[in-house]
Amino acid sequence: MRKNMQATQNKQIQEETNKLLPQEINAIQDKNKILAKDNDTLKEKLATEQQGVKDLDRENTALRDEIKTLKEQLKEKQQEIEQLKNNQTQQKPNELTQEEQEEEDKKAQIWINRNLNFLSDVIKEIKQEIANLIYDNEIQQHITSYVNTWAIYLEAQNYCNSILQRKNHSLLLKARQIQDTIEAYLNMLVKQKNNNNIYRANPTIPAEIADFIDAQLKKPSAKQLEEQKKQQEIEEQREKEEREKEEREKEEREKEEREKEEREKEEREKSNKMQQKLNDMTLQNFLELKIQTMKNEYETTISEIHYLGVILGKFYGYLNLGELPEEQLREFKDCKSLTWDEYNDKQNILVMALLKLKIQLKNPHIKIQSILKDNKEDNNMIMNMFEDIVRYELEA
Repeated sequence: MRKNMQATQNKQIQEETNKLLPQEINAIQDKNKILAKDNDTLKEKLATEQQGVKDLDRENTALRDEIKTLKEQLKEKQQEIEQLKNNQTQQKPNELTQEEQEEEDKKAQIWINRNLNFLSDVIKEIKQEIANLIYDNEIQQHITSYVNTWAIYLEAQNYCNSILQRKNHSLLLKARQIQDTIEAYLNMLVKQKNNNNIYRANPTIPAEIADFIDAQLKKPSAKQLEEQKKQQEIEEQREKEEREKEEREKEEREKEEREKEEREKEEREKSNKMQQKLNDMTLQNFLELKIQTMKNEYETTISEIHYLGVILGKFYGYLNLGELPEEQLREFKDCKSLTWDEYNDKQNILVMALLKLKIQLKNPHIKIQSILKDNKEDNNMIMNMFEDIVRYELEA
């Protein structure tokens, strides 16, 4: 009679297993489809983000070009303003503010320092030409030559007088030096004229000293050139730092994307490995892994053993081990995860017995998924346990 009951129980288990198998296969297939769909969604999101980064790079390039153009326009406007200021200074010398007058004094100081030698050379040329002039009886030519030579003096004198009207002592001294020197040589020319010795000025002598003076004043000083150079270097350094910053940020974004892709790839590979391992796992594999886990960690909790007992309890009828003698259970006393008092729990005893006596299994190579029961909550618990075991093996 006991054999008949056992046969009936085995038949019922087999029927339940046959009903459950297609459902579990469909569930796994659905889960794989969801994972594939999630993977496609991540790829689309990554492509969108990469396109966004490219768009930002293009916008940054356009902004840099626009900033460069605006800087050039600003520079041109500043030059125009400077030119207008110079024109106003020339047109209204008597209406200068104190600051403008001080600026003009600085420009005059620069010119005098630079061009004392030039005026000295002009004076030397006049003196040399006086000595080398050729006598000519044509009165009109003599008068014209004299007037042209005198115009040189007048232009220089006008500039010196404009300096003399200011209150800067050092400028006065240098301006007076220029004026006195020119007067001395031109007075020589006047004296020679009064003695009926009329000379013609050499046309190679500059006719307009004032033009030269204005041109010199418009030139930037050495200090201004140095400041402009420093400002240009600062601008170039700032632009260089901005470019380097943008390149670093771009490299960091690309690095983060690569790392993100690698992490996602590793997760996918790990997930695929876990799924493949789970699909191929047999009961014997599972038991061996569980034993190794318990031996290595020594941290198996009573709760975990309880769940494992529930799992293996489902296999009990299929394995058909029969009753286990108590003397066999005593072999498990050396397990460091449990005390002897904890062995009194029936499910713990079942767990440890099945783990130690796995060689007695009727078919240890059967796939775990093929012997799950139709209780959905228990099956989820079982599958979670299997996944933990597989994860442990992969990470070990």
